Amino acid sequence: MKATQYVSPLLHAHAGALAPCPGMALRFSRTDPGSLLATIHADHDLLEHLPNPLPTDMLGHFPAIFLDTTADYHVELLNASGRAVAAHRITAGRAVAAPDDAGLFSDLAHLSPARGVASLRTEGWDKAGSGAADYVADALATPDLARQHPRFCVVTRNGRCFRLKPSGGLITVEQAGAKGDPGATGRIDDRPAFQAAVDYAAVVGVERIGLAASTYSLWTPLRTSPAGQEAVDGHTIVLAADQRLHFVGLARARTRLRFLAPGGASPAGTHAGEAFHIVGGKVWRGSGFYLPSKAKVDWRRIDRTMPRQSLTLEHLVIDGGTRKSGFYGWPARPSDGAGWDITHKGIRCQADVRGADITILDCEMTGWRGETLYSSGDPSAKLTVRNSSFTHSNGQGLNPNGCMVDVEGAHISDCFSGIEGWTGLGGGRMVGVEIVDCYGIQGKSGGAFGLDGEYFDRRRVQASAPGPGQPARAGAPGTLAALPVKPGRIDIVVRNSGRGYLGSWLTGRIKAIDTTLVIGDGTATPGGSRGLDLDIEMVTDRTELAYLIIACRMTGVATDDIKVRLIATATPAAVAADRRTDRAITWHGLIGSDVLVEFSGRDGRQPPRADAPATGAPRITRR
Repeated sequence: MKATQYVSPLLHAHAGALAPCPGMALRFSRTDPGSLLATIHADHDLLEHLPNPLPTDMLGHFPAIFLDTTADYHVELLNASGRAVAAHRITAGRAVAAPDDAGLFSDLAHLSPARGVASLRTEGWDKAGSGAADYVADALATPDLARQHPRFCVVTRNGRCFRLKPSGGLITVEQAGAKGDPGATGRIDDRPAFQAAVDYAAVVGVERIGLAASTYSLWTPLRTSPAGQEAVDGHTIVLAADQRLHFVGLARARTRLRFLAPGGASPAGTHAGEAFHIVGGKVWRGSGFYLPSKAKVDWRRIDRTMPRQSLTLEHLVIDGGTRKSGFYGWPARPSDGAGWDITHKGIRCQADVRGADITILDCEMTGWRGETLYSSGDPSAKLTVRNSSFTHSNGQGLNPNGCMVDVEGAHISDCFSGIEGWTGLGGGRMVGVEIVDCYGIQGKSGGAFGLDGEYFDRRRVQASAPGPGQPARAGAPGTLAALPVKPGRIDIVVRNSGRGYLGSWLTGRIKAIDTTLVIGDGTATPGGSRGLDLDIEMVTDRTELAYLIIACRMTGVATDDIKVRLIATATPAAVAADRRTDRAITWHGLIGSDVLVEFSGRDGRQPPRADAPATGAPRITRR
């Protein structure tokens, strides 16, 4: 059976600027005698059905729609109340009847459109049904644009220039010639189409790129610059400085982007020159998305007034193609590529420059030998996560690296470390977070998290601050020193992971199952922790590692201003096996006078006590 793709309108309300208009729908009816609603499909083979009427997504977009070429259809556009506001007829074998139909984009160079023709419509890029679009002859359509962006702009046979016209502020990678790789064979390299779409979007000011296929394979290009040098080569998709870009999967299930080694090999292999290559004696795999910047960052102040680069990923799987290896050393081993490969990040922001805002919506990021997500150290940049997962990494699942953080709904599992970083200025948050099986060698390396509130460059500020809500010291308006300390809010469940390390200025709750928590040591905060107000539940299940350590590294500033409400529980299996910790609470180092633990629940085998030399002790009360 043959199918044609219906060119879906991308609906937007006009209110001075294009804005999403969700809540509308398309209703397809067969025009055969006695026929009512038609069957519409999400794939060229007409196997996967779509609902009819078909509603828009949250951005006001419709997915790709495929129709039987042998039938006529009547299509109605319904508003949010279900009333038809527009309609048209589709004749058999035609996607959209139009007098300016120009065939395929690849045919445009052979046409000679009359001077009065200002726009052309194609049925596809190089085949019907894939990458259909409108092209316009306007002031932007020039021979220079055609030379620089040949996948989007063409010079016709009679010397006229036509360029792709974005629809509702969106273009698709299919309109750049992406073919997709539904069989996940790795033989089709769509990276050139993706990068071409990114480059064209930067030139014409488009911020959204749609992905219609279920799977794409992208071959990472070779690295020629030195490994230690900041350069754009050797990364798969590179944004322009200050570019704002939103990749969105348009298929029903999350669209998978498979990032492969040069030539389409798996980056999980062990052979140099195939799975990875050697640059200056070091392993290089390359990151999925690279965000460079030309602007310097002002480490002393927070500034969101200037335009900044941003990357949003929505409804996607960002697949790095590897799994956590048994070796966690850094750098990765040239002999077999194993280890923590810091060149292989799902998203990599250039360090020590004006940072990008990163937003992850309904995504899975998996299979990266370095950090799954490496955000910016710029205190005025922002990381936003909603309903997403970060899995299978030899590095961290999340590394906010000092920017402002707003995470709600995140699953992190099978990483060397779950989270490393800070919640950022202004009271950031990490809520609805689950961390599972994050460790390298249990009890020796890797762990659940190393987490601090506030911003990493205020470590000295934190050590002397009078408390949340109060400026740490006098400072010029707008500077970090002048801002009040605001604790980060956390709500984390962690299971079967290496130790979780808590620094300063955090409030909220933690449920730790078969996992040890440490307050004071192992974080970026010098001299231990301060400014914590936490509800902690320690659950014993399959091991006896669910206990709390309060500590300080004896640097002259005590762990102090700590309030913890701790309850120790056990699963039925642990109770039946009489598994319990040796001590529910231990401490060591320099402990201040305002460290309070309200303890309830199941006791350890021995009462709480210091496990190493200590100056001072927490006040432990029974609830």
